[in-house]
Amino acid sequence: KGAYFAAGMLQISRQADAAAYWTFSDIFEEVAFKEELFHGGIGFITRNGLKKPVYYVYELMNMLRDTVAAWGDCFVATKSEDGSVTVLLFNYCRLKNYQFRQIEKEDRYHYFEEADKEVLLKLKGMNGYYIRNTYRVNREEGSVYDAWIRMGAPRSLKPDGLRFLKNKSLYHFDTREVYLTDLAVVPVHLESHEVMLMEWLPVR
Repeated sequence: KGAYFAAGMLQISRQADAAAYWTFSDIFEEVAFKEELFHGGIGFITRNGLKKPVYYVYELMNMLRDTVAAWGDCFVATKSEDGSVTVLLFNYCRLKNYQFRQIEKEDRYHYFEEADKEVLLKLKGMNGYYIRNTYRVNREEGSVYDAWIRMGAPRSLKPDGLRFLKNKSLYHFDTREVYLTDLAVVPVHLESHEVMLMEWLPVR
């Protein structure tokens, strides 16, 4: 849902001044309370307070800069007056034809048209040293659902299990200093469903 949310919100942002998400949590009054940990709820967090990938994607989107520099089918590049550049990339995979009742709770990915994506970012007019921060939300990092699958998909969890999942669901983060000249080409590999944010902050 993270990549779906990123693609949808960026499309909406070209057509509307503002947008609001329906519900923050899986606990809300219009749907009967569900006992399952992952039952298909539409919130950013589960009823137990576990943050889903869409939560982190929303957090990353909030890091975008004030001015849009470029749009693409799978990215938006933004910049600010201090020379910082932030790019959000996503690999949204569409659903195949399916019937909702057929979806298996422990194996949801084969319902998607999955394919990795290669992107070449071209950074123009950036000269000097920058701090490059990279954030990634994918099946390995940032997905509490996949962490739950790897631990055996237990039907219920005790407090220790919930704490484990909370610690395992954080997104990937990497930071390093890089030197850029006039035209820098940055190859990016996006896994299926992955969302990535890269930012370049000038070193003063």
